[in-house]
Amino acid sequence: MPFLTIHTNAKIRNTAEFMEEAVDVVAKVLGKPKSYIVLTLDTQSGMLIGGNPDNKGALIEMKSIGFGGHETVLVKALTDLLVDLSDAERECVNIELVDMPASKVAMGGKLFG
Repeated sequence: MPFLTIHTNAKIRNTAEFMEEAVDVVAKVLGKPKSYIVLTLDTQSGMLIGGNPDNKGALIEMKSIGFGGHETVLVKALTDLLVDLSDAERECVNIELVDMPASKVAMGGKLFG
């Protein structure tokens, strides 16, 4: 059950396309079904990146039950996607990876572990 949360002050050119591609990236890299992926996109919050309100970037939280050793590929793919489809600056994209135990994640009222 991957949970992808993106807070950004960058202008995304096509929000629907960006969200679809983000889900595709997570599914492909982690080998998880799209039906398990939850994406939250927040483009309304104020952000200071490096103490400068003019810096365009993001704070991305990627939670998953395991990453299968694909952390480097996932981080690069998510960064590339945001930079390619918005005015975000690569050095201002920050990503936190959180490995969740299956016993603490549920879908439809049932725990995964």
